Formats: sequence, structure tokens, C-alpha cells
Amino acid sequence: MKEIRRITSELKPSLTAANERARVEYALMHLERSSLTSQGGINPTFRADMDVVHIDEKWFYRTRKTQNMYLSHREEAPHRECKHKNHIQKIMFLSAMARPRYDAQGNCVFDGKIGVWAYT
Repeated sequence: MKEIRRITSELKPSLTAANERARVEYALMHLERSSLTSQGGINPTFRADMDVVHIDEKWFYRTRKTQNMYLSHREEAPHRECKHKNHIQKIMFLSAMARPRYDAQGNCVFDGKIGVWAYT
């Protein structure tokens, strides 16, 4: 029997009652009003949200403090430097996308990709 075992412990954010309430209100905000009143609200449905644009941002470090690489005997190790190793520059990418749009024949006239922009 192994005495040491590997596990993965996932860190999860703790939600307050106000966080949980805000999440429920957000979900309820996207329900079709007519589906809540018809048939006694037994089968609520979500709106199609055809006019929604999703925006997301992501931060990346431009480099790492230590970086492993594999070089042949003829290659030199690259010279890497920055002003301070605890203040590595970051870059942010902002992306926007929406639902694809199709014409009456089923041809895609807009693929939903609006763009990705880099900010430093």
C-alpha cells in the first residue's frame, strides 16, 4: 500500500447570501415573461438573447521568472531581463463576441466574432 498519494484540492470561492441572491436575480432577468404567466409558470423558458454581445478580458504575464527550455548543444541560452523580477509586465486581451447570424437560405452572414484587442 502506498503511503503517499497525490490529490487535487480545488480552491472554491465562498459566496455570501448577497452573491447567491444576485446570481438568482440575474438568471431570472433572462426568463421570458410570457412563459412565467402561461400554464401557471410550469415551463419557464429563457429569452433567445439575439442582441447580446459578450465581452471578456484576460490578463497574462509577458514572461515568467523561470522558464524551462530545451536547447541543442550548438544553441546559446537566450538573455532574458526585466527591471525587477517581482514586477513582470502584464498584457490584457479584451475579446467581444455575439451569436452568429444567418440569412433566409441558412448561409452564415456574421460568424459572431467581433474582435480581440491587446492592451499593455
